[in-house]
Parts: sequence; structure tokens; C-alpha cells
Amino acid sequence: MPLSIVVAGSMIKISGSTYNHKEYFKGLGGKWESKTKSWMIPNAENREKELNEYIKKNKKVKVRRCGFCGEPGHNRTKCEAYAEQLNKERIASATKIGSKFEMLKNTPHCMCSYEEVEQCKTVWRLPVICRNCHLWCCAKARPNPAHPNNPFDFVCPNHGSSMENFLNDTRGT
Repeated sequence: MPLSIVVAGSMIKISGSTYNHKEYFKGLGGKWESKTKSWMIPNAENREKELNEYIKKNKKVKVRRCGFCGEPGHNRTKCEAYAEQLNKERIASATKIGSKFEMLKNTPHCMCSYEEVEQCKTVWRLPVICRNCHLWCCAKARPNPAHPNNPFDFVCPNHGSSMENFLNDTRGT
């Protein structure tokens, strides 16, 4: 709602969207009247003309600031500083490799790799954990000789077979 000025005797009544201008009105000796939701400013020394010029200059003042950097004129989705920070966080999380990544490294059973992903003008490498490293219990596990092509079926000298591992798994209980 635009600002409106009404001269009422020795006072000037200003109403509308006045919040962004309250410091200016206070500086002129204005008082906020909550009942009428307007500013009352003494009309001394031809203030009406000065206020009209001020309102013309600041007619469409709508200061919006970025929620990330605090700069006016853009929001977080268009903020370069936010995009840069987001990229840093994504790169950091991509380089935090879980304990299962390349668990069977230097064996013919590990097929872990990296995948290049491009987002927000940045390319980074994400780890891709192979099925064996994800499922097998430890680095000593090997495919079950009875079923060598089934990655779900393995045997381990420390932990037994995949079925024994499954039955002994108490996570989530």
C-alpha cells in the first residue's frame, strides 16, 4: 500500500506502508498513532512539500535482503555466496568416505569407484561403493565357493557365512 499524506490543521497524517520510513518520520518529530495506524507529524516550515518530495523519491522502497549474506537485492537462491558455501559443503560431504568404501581394496572383489557430478557450476567426485564392500562384513570375506557369482553369499574366516552374519546382526533391534 503506497504512502498517503493528509494535512489536518497543524498536523500531517501519513498512512500506508510506513515501516521502512519510520526512522525518517521520527527524525521529523513524528509520533505513531496505533489507533489510526498512521504517523502524525507537526506541520511546521512547510513540511508537507518536503514529505511529498521524500515520498516521490522513495515511492517503491522495498528493501529485501538475502537470508544468507544480508545483502539487499537478491534472495538466497540467487546468492553467489550461498551457492559457493553450498558447493563447499557438498564437496566436503562427498570427500567424507564411509568405512565401507574400498573396504576390499587391493582384492579382485572391490569395484568401488568415483562418479563425477556437476552442480552449481562445480564438478566434484562422489564415491560409489560397490555391492561387495557395502554388503560384506570385513576385508577377509570372500565369495562362497558354492555360489561364486552371488555377491550376497560370502564366507569369512572371522564372521562365518553371509547367513550367519545376517542372523547375528542386531542393528536396529
